[in-house]
Amino acid sequence: MQLGAGGGTVEPAMPPVPESSEEGDSSPKRRRGESKGPPPRSKKNKAPEKFDWHTLRGLLTEHRDDIVKHNRDHVEQVCQALETKVDARFSQVDATFRDMTDKIQGMEAKVQRLEGLLQGGARAGPIDDMDEKRRATLVFGGWNPDTQRRTILNEVEEALTRLNLKQYTDKAPFTTGPRRSVALLPFELRQGEADSDRKTRMHTVLMGVTEAKAQTSHGKRMWSSYSKSKAQRDISSHCSWVKRSLASFNQELVGHLDLEYGSGTAWLGEYMVASVSRPPPGGVDESEMLWDDRLVARPWIHLGAIARVSGVSTVDLRNGFREFQR
Repeated sequence: MQLGAGGGTVEPAMPPVPESSEEGDSSPKRRRGESKGPPPRSKKNKAPEKFDWHTLRGLLTEHRDDIVKHNRDHVEQVCQALETKVDARFSQVDATFRDMTDKIQGMEAKVQRLEGLLQGGARAGPIDDMDEKRRATLVFGGWNPDTQRRTILNEVEEALTRLNLKQYTDKAPFTTGPRRSVALLPFELRQGEADSDRKTRMHTVLMGVTEAKAQTSHGKRMWSSYSKSKAQRDISSHCSWVKRSLASFNQELVGHLDLEYGSGTAWLGEYMVASVSRPPPGGVDESEMLWDDRLVARPWIHLGAIARVSGVSTVDLRNGFREFQR
């Protein structure tokens, strides 16, 4: 057996070792290191297409036009609705103004006629029997409402007797119901007597009761006055309403009142504060006025002027006057 290079089978030589680890390195470690590099570019990661400004501008313009059109339609609807409401309100105000104008004109005509009737005691038309009886009747008061008839009549008779006034009367006093607060005393024309003589007798009785200051059983002063028509009572009672209401706030205010019962007018200090036949002062705020709409003449009270003099608020005055309204 041959040993050495002399003979026999020649075995292949060992492969050469590469000079560099990078050259021909196909080891698994090398292959793993190579996998860390960037992956190959796929079709999904293509570069984006170029941005189109014209398309964006078109979309924005279209959106803007839609917004403008929507707002324009909304504004037109609001304006139309507002115009409809304004037209309706103006129509209502115009109708109210025409109605108020007609009422004021009618009221002025009635006031002028009323003033004409009051001046000098002038009257329109012939005097009928009922009116004749009313003018020849005296009224006596000073009792609470719903007082028994016999109480009122007994005290009137007693006053006439004790004041020596029976000689001027013709008939006994009476009441118009079983329970009242006033009594009536009619006067008739005596034989050969003129109407002026009868009025003199009536005035003598009236002044005798007034000056005597007699007290009724209810602790009130007995008073007497000429019987008045419904219209005249409405006029004079306006002054009584003002007086009663102010007295409920401060009795001293009554001392500063000047009352004209014939025209239903009242003054407080320097202010004319109420009237039936006279118009209210101009430029007065409606919130300062109180009207009595139950009567055709619409009597008024100037609460603002009363508040300035009395120091009481218009709200309290309005409530107080309503409480004492007849």
